[in-house]
Amino acid sequence: MTEYSDTFKDAIPSHLKEINSKKGQFDKDKSSCNTISAISEHFKNSYLIRYDIKNSSVPITIPLFEEFCISAMQLSNLYHVVLGKNFICTILKNDILNNTRDSLNVWTKESSDAKTVEEFLRSQIEIHTLNGIEANNGNGVVKFLWVVRSINFIFNFIENIIFVSGEDLYESILDAYNRSLRPYHGFTKYTIAMMAIKLVPNKTELINNLGFSDIETGINALKELIYISRPCISHIDFLLDKYNCNFKHVV
Repeated sequence: MTEYSDTFKDAIPSHLKEINSKKGQFDKDKSSCNTISAISEHFKNSYLIRYDIKNSSVPITIPLFEEFCISAMQLSNLYHVVLGKNFICTILKNDILNNTRDSLNVWTKESSDAKTVEEFLRSQIEIHTLNGIEANNGNGVVKFLWVVRSINFIFNFIENIIFVSGEDLYESILDAYNRSLRPYHGFTKYTIAMMAIKLVPNKTELINNLGFSDIETGINALKELIYISRPCISHIDFLLDKYNCNFKHVV
């Protein structure tokens, strides 16, 4: 087990320390869009940064379960902001909200002592066994797994928005879907997802929907969001694999 330096035992939930040097660059972006700013702030509080005693130069991300779930619920607001307030996007938004609430309910009832995502996974495996979790689609770990996949879809799309050179975002959102949710979606879920994907606006319109007046400001704010959140999400992906909880159910 990794040992952590006492210096960082009470480290405040934060993004990587390097972001502090870039804070001024993003202050203007934060004031431009309450939605992106709020999501960034939530993800700042969703993990700790600690350091391995044996290698103090390498930061270690410690995702916090409850705080991450709260960030996921905040992130769900992007569906309506980006794709519009319509029936299809409401379904997708509610998927994240319902799975997150179900995960939190299980955490409250069975694993409330677990402060981190890793502790939650360990607790649930100890209570239900890995086979028991895999056999029950209503288990809190399975619900949490779907939350993480949905978040990966959104952040894959955001990363594609940042790096795509043209205005058309259809291939960008389709790629994000194929790398996150598509392998686990049956016909009905796939059909709903494709209906939503076809609603994606072009880059300029999407940035305007987010509340930014120009592309550069919007892209900078999205870069900050990725910079803040990716270490947490990537480590949760790692933990799900580490504890064999990345189940291959198709729904």
